Amino acid sequence: MNWGPNAIPLAGGSASSNGDAPFGYQDPAGVDRAQPRASKFRDFLDGQSSTILMSETIRARKAFHLDNRGDILNDDDGAYQFSTVLHPNSAIPDQMVCVNVSDPAMPCTNSVTNILAAARSRHIGGGVVVGMGDGAVRFISENIDLDTWRAISTMDGREDPGQY
Repeated sequence: MNWGPNAIPLAGGSASSNGDAPFGYQDPAGVDRAQPRASKFRDFLDGQSSTILMSETIRARKAFHLDNRGDILNDDDGAYQFSTVLHPNSAIPDQMVCVNVSDPAMPCTNSVTNILAAARSRHIGGGVVVGMGDGAVRFISENIDLDTWRAISTMDGREDPGQY
């Protein structure tokens, strides 16, 4: 689920606010974690066809139960969220509670305050498949301009993401 160009707060962390993505907390500081953002179609000021709802991520192997990345059936922190702070398939490590499995496709550094988890895949073509707000499914290159990647992750910045 798309949390936009923001850090995702863990207990003791605080949310950043670099634009509203479809998913996140109503409380911008992330203190009241019981209040998720409830985005409505009218909130998509950029248009639903210009806003990412979700992206694929790589799931950690089951043996690494402390690493929830890509586990969409799990509501633990870091399980289903990704942010667009980093490019898709970034070589910069995710920051979260994780197990560094020495997998170049899943670099990770432990953090107990915030999550910065990139959208990730193992596609030969180097990118990720995303679901847009209008239901379209698109392949986004990992070489996408970072400002464009961030723009299409927010729903109300009124950016013009151009052709991606």
